[in-house]
Amino acid sequence: MNTVVIMGNMTRDVELKYAQSGTAIGSFGIAVNEKKKDQSGNYIDVPMFFDVTAFGKTAENIQKFFGKGS
Repeated sequence: MNTVVIMGNMTRDVELKYAQSGTAIGSFGIAVNEKKKDQSGNYIDVPMFFDVTAFGKTAENIQKFFGKGS
C-alpha cells in the first residue's frame, strides 16, 4: 500500500457515499500553494489542486471533523 501526505486547504466539503458492502467512500479536494521564484526573483504562490478519495472510518472521520477551508 502506498501512502501520500498532502497538507493544504480543503476546497470543498466531503461528499460521503456508501458502497453496497457498507464501506464509506469520501471525496473532497485539497489545494496546496507552492512558492516559486519568477523571472524577477520575487516569490509567487502557484496553486496545485488534488482530488482525494478516502475509504472506511478515515472517510467518516474526515467528514465529521473537517470542512471547506480547513
